[in-house]
Amino acid sequence: MTLVQSLLPPSSGNRFIYLLVLAVCLPSCGIFGPTSKQSSTQTKHIEETTIDSNVATVDTIRWTRVSEEMVPPITSRGPVSTSVFKDTYKVVLLAPFDARDFQTTAARLNTRMRKMLEFYVGTCFALDFLVHDIAIEFSVVDTEERAFFEKDFTKIPTIVQADILIGPYYTENLEAVANFAGEQGKILLSPWNTTPFVKHNPYYVQMRPSLELHAGRITEHARSRFATDKIMILTKNLPRDTSVLPYFQRANAVVSQHTNEGIPELLVDDIGDPLLSEHLTNIMLVDSLQSFIVPVWSDEPFVIAALAKLNFAKADQYLTVFGLPQWMDMKKMDYDYYENLDVHVSSTKPASYDQDDDRQLRSYFFERLGSLPGNDAFYGKDLMVWLTTLLKNYGTKISDGFGDEVEFKSTQDFDIGAVYGDDAESIDFYQNRHLQMLRFKNYEFRPVQQLNRR
Repeated sequence: MTLVQSLLPPSSGNRFIYLLVLAVCLPSCGIFGPTSKQSSTQTKHIEETTIDSNVATVDTIRWTRVSEEMVPPITSRGPVSTSVFKDTYKVVLLAPFDARDFQTTAARLNTRMRKMLEFYVGTCFALDFLVHDIAIEFSVVDTEERAFFEKDFTKIPTIVQADILIGPYYTENLEAVANFAGEQGKILLSPWNTTPFVKHNPYYVQMRPSLELHAGRITEHARSRFATDKIMILTKNLPRDTSVLPYFQRANAVVSQHTNEGIPELLVDDIGDPLLSEHLTNIMLVDSLQSFIVPVWSDEPFVIAALAKLNFAKADQYLTVFGLPQWMDMKKMDYDYYENLDVHVSSTKPASYDQDDDRQLRSYFFERLGSLPGNDAFYGKDLMVWLTTLLKNYGTKISDGFGDEVEFKSTQDFDIGAVYGDDAESIDFYQNRHLQMLRFKNYEFRPVQQLNRR
């Protein structure tokens, strides 16, 4: 099916107007460029096979029954796919664009829709300007079209014919697509979700490191500077937040060579409690604490209040606070706290996007949408460059290239490794393991190793 789309520059109030002829799929970069990125130097290799007329005819086939004990039955999740090199690779993005809501009226983009649009534009930019010597047919399926986005994906030809699937955004959709991809032997890239529900699916690739990996990286860096008893974990006393504490304690046990000494924890019931500041002052003086880990990522008011109290309690004492990557995008934060508390965060994305391609993307985005791109546009660009490089070198089964030394011309790095099952042999899924520590210094985040070289 075909979808004709026109995306106009935003009017005042950051409003976007979509003029759509609705079908199942959005056009592949239709408003920005061609639907297919054609190779400038495509070649075909056809291997001819002849049949030997002298081969003897087989008269009888004798069958022998073999017990399952001698040869166990195959119990894999789906077909064991082998890589295929193609003239054109079909890549499909599954994302919630809510296209129908923008058919005839102007509407304000919410945060999630803005993320999807930026990611999409970034992928289109990569296909238009950065991808060479490979043909890509790029399509988009709007997962908000409930009438079309069936749980039986065999009814959606775009998905059935895809070589690579990207998305979806929501967990309930992702789980269904992951099952389908595993059964069909299709690589599925999950750019946004880190829900650990996938088991025995070596076709699923989680592009964002898990919270456990972030906890390990933060703990490793904190322990490289401070002893265990000089660090404290401060978090909300709610199940969602306390459930991550074992990640930090296990990582600390590895650094401490499995001694029984754990990182002290402070669970906060009410961040507004006036006695909390006094309590923090006392424990910092008595225990000579030098660092706090605050593993809260979605409650910005809590993070702001916690940093305000730590900033007050430390007085003139030097203190380092470790947080999560979501802190980089907090809109209401007083960045004096980051500066005063020597804030460090773990991050899979770079501290800044200042390569030539990044500057070109800013112009590309502004010319079409009248605003500057957010991080998701650069993420989409880099992921598409990474993906097409692997397709070019390894064919449809890009997992064959995970771990190899392959040069990617992207700003963001990807280090994909296997996550093994309970038997330590079978692969549950693949995960991006690339993480770096960023430090807030002179009112900007920079890589720790870069600051250390200055």
